[in-house]
Amino acid sequence: MIASRVLLATLVAFASSLGANAQNVFCGGAGYDVSNTALRDMSWNSTGYTYWIRPCGAVTAASDPQCTVPSEAPYGAMLCQRERTGAGTYVLSNWNQTVAQFQSKWYALPQGGVQLDITNGDVCGNRFRTTSIVFRCNAQAVTPALVSVTEPETCMYQAVVETSQACAPVGNTQSNVVGSSFFSNQCGAGYYDFTTLRNKDMFYDAEGFNFWLRMCESVTAVNCTRVQPTSFCQQRDADPTAYDLSDWNATTPALYTITPTGVDVMIRTGDMCGAFPRKATYSLQCNPRANAPYISYVEEYQTCHYKAVIQTRAVCTGTNDPARGYCGGAGYDLSGLQQADMQLVTGGYEWNLHPCGIISPWFTDKCRDRDSMFCQTPVGSPGGWSLATWNRNVSRAATWIAIENGVQLYVSNSGESCGGVIRDTTINFICNRTAKFPWFSKVSEPAMCWYVAEVHTEHVCDAVGSTAENVPGSSFWSNQCGGGVWDVSDIRDEPLDLTFDSNVTSATSGHMYYFELCGQVVNPACASVQPTMFCQVDKSNTSWVWSLSGHTEGKVQKYTINENGFTMSLQDGTPCGGLGNRSTDIQVVCDGTTPALVSSFREIETCHYVAVVRGRCSRGSTEPFSSTGRKDDGVNESSSSSSKLSGGAIAGIVIGSIVGALILLAVLFFVCCGAASYRGGKKNNFTQQEDSRVETGEVEMEDSTR
Repeated sequence: MIASRVLLATLVAFASSLGANAQNVFCGGAGYDVSNTALRDMSWNSTGYTYWIRPCGAVTAASDPQCTVPSEAPYGAMLCQRERTGAGTYVLSNWNQTVAQFQSKWYALPQGGVQLDITNGDVCGNRFRTTSIVFRCNAQAVTPALVSVTEPETCMYQAVVETSQACAPVGNTQSNVVGSSFFSNQCGAGYYDFTTLRNKDMFYDAEGFNFWLRMCESVTAVNCTRVQPTSFCQQRDADPTAYDLSDWNATTPALYTITPTGVDVMIRTGDMCGAFPRKATYSLQCNPRANAPYISYVEEYQTCHYKAVIQTRAVCTGTNDPARGYCGGAGYDLSGLQQADMQLVTGGYEWNLHPCGIISPWFTDKCRDRDSMFCQTPVGSPGGWSLATWNRNVSRAATWIAIENGVQLYVSNSGESCGGVIRDTTINFICNRTAKFPWFSKVSEPAMCWYVAEVHTEHVCDAVGSTAENVPGSSFWSNQCGGGVWDVSDIRDEPLDLTFDSNVTSATSGHMYYFELCGQVVNPACASVQPTMFCQVDKSNTSWVWSLSGHTEGKVQKYTINENGFTMSLQDGTPCGGLGNRSTDIQVVCDGTTPALVSSFREIETCHYVAVVRGRCSRGSTEPFSSTGRKDDGVNESSSSSSKLSGGAIAGIVIGSIVGALILLAVLFFVCCGAASYRGGKKNNFTQQEDSRVETGEVEMEDSTR
């Protein structure tokens, strides 16, 4: 590693010095602006080491060339450690736009100032190095200074920067930083609109207890009169005694923490519980369907510390959006699972899971990665590994797939490093109507660094609709054209087959492709492989015809939602030797192209094809397709203005006479005979000739024009 740094340093030093300032974004959070600390490199000498830092930026080559060639990322180090007697250099934390927006956490400190946490340094054993940068108030430090760097725990570093900018907060600079914490007396903290949450008591009936909660104000429930004022009240069944779990008032500010799925609000002014007052955390979850807010879960997860999970639309704006905060896909709503951590101890390990969210802090401390959704810890060990994280990027790239008895969530490349690869996780949510509260049943590692967890819950016993439309990347099965999410009638109603020519420069070399979305192509050369919605014809011999994707009425197809359309995967083409049937992924791009066209086609592996179709489509369901490839709307097809008509049908309608019929017969005779003489004999099996055409790149024509 060290040798590679030395060799590469001279090559990238100049580029790094130019790019350092370009990487700088706003520096600050939790109400503080500490951007003056990002203006220059700062150093600190300790026993045996020199540390270089440039908060919210990258150390320049002028300070230390080796710091500009990190081992784990294509950008420079924000905090770098170098041996003073030797060539050893280690990147303790990196910084770029993605890190700034999604992977950094800012915390307001009780004594004033702010702390930045990042967990993306060089590999250190079986984990990554982590860094906390404390920006400490020093009114005289107009020019900021690095005053210390320590390693409180192995591979965990703390740097202290003194600056006058950390002496007073300047506003809600946390708005774009998930994990930011800040104190405020303002309901919604000036960033969220809590209008719909006020003036209403929310009730929750737990086993043995009743709870009443009102955001920003005192509850009015008569059961809570003994402990008024109170914003969160608990009463035991058949017992008039009530407890004030938290009191929302103007003298004690609430602590707001931005989460990947909404915002947590903590208040610490409840009844005394031993030597300390009770406190409560209101965990508001973004749920676009929750027009009226409601409590989905209440628990006492630490002694005298209570947590209420509230489903509401009020936190789907600001730093959060429905695609990120919403939990579910493939027709299922799993928002109710964003309520508590689940734990399983088996095989010498403790496994902690929080679907679509972040494990609570007392588990996260074990896992080290504060973004962890799924953590594995050896029993008796102080630290474990993050198997999956959850943030904006992860949730948008996650795949939801409907399975026989529930739904599956696949999270790729979001865990900690595992022998040179990144851990993957699959979570199977299994329908169990007795599981009112979800429970973690088992976990396995079917392949190295790939983990499969199983959760039983009643939330996946009934689908609630095509929730996949809110989760790009989700996959599901449907027999509706467009998957019940997109209306593609304009593409289906094109008057002719869509075509693609793999070699537009030759009339006899390459292939012609004919496509009819959710229907059957009408080109006569494809008649031998009907039904087919995607047909390939060899231009040198039209008897060589293959169906790349068939069309079977009512057959369920796999759909994947994309940012700008969807991909429909079909595996029912004609046989391809010993490789099974041909399969095609049809990527429909809804960009308004008129008329619709097949813009590219390629064979990504033998007998597996990808086609890109561009056209005009919109949100909304297309009705299930019929064997004709048209909407089954009960209208006679010959009278439907949008239906495809053959040449014979058109002639019969227009001419409507005996003379017209004779002309029609002549046309049909010409077409049939011409096609028959052109096709010759049908190719009966898969031959090496087709493979040779693929290898020569005849279908690798993404940039071809029609």
